[in-house]
Amino acid sequence: EAQQDLDAVFQRLKKKKKQSSVLIIFYAVWSEPCRELMPGAERVLQQYRGLLEVLRCNVDDADAFAQQLGITQVPAFHLYKRGELVHSWET
Repeated sequence: EAQQDLDAVFQRLKKKKKQSSVLIIFYAVWSEPCRELMPGAERVLQQYRGLLEVLRCNVDDADAFAQQLGITQVPAFHLYKRGELVHSWET
């Protein structure tokens, strides 16, 4: 069910007519790097509230979705503008 929800959200974001930016954060609760990085990332993202939509994707709950987007390690970040991937990075 989580997979379908994420797919639906992603499809909705891709169809937006206005210029929009979406950051998808891929993480896993068992990942030490994720646990270390996320608090700082959350503080930084607060500064961009309203300018950037942020989706958090637990790869254990949405494995097919993460695989579809080529996620091979976590944490990983994908930045989309108008539904197109413009930047990605992994730690």
